[in-house]
Amino acid sequence: MSGNTCDVCGKTAAGVCCSALGAVSFAYCGECAAAGAEPYGILVGTIVALDGIERVSEWTRDVCLPATLARTGKTRADFDAAVQREMAIWNEQGG
Repeated sequence: MSGNTCDVCGKTAAGVCCSALGAVSFAYCGECAAAGAEPYGILVGTIVALDGIERVSEWTRDVCLPATLARTGKTRADFDAAVQREMAIWNEQGG
């Protein structure tokens, strides 16, 4: 977390709370918290660590992912490319 900045969208954070993706905390503005958005890189990393979007919960796929994309201005194509790029790195390193 950087000061009072939302770790998802960069706006002023309302507070720090536990991520729905795991036992880690981030700063969230009210809008990102209400939407169920998570920091983009953390969501990408979660998908990579679980070996693909098909292995995540329905909530992560149906709520968190669309909310995160909307709040960060990323597209699904951006997200899929980031996951593929990170998966290639993960696999190269024996992940």
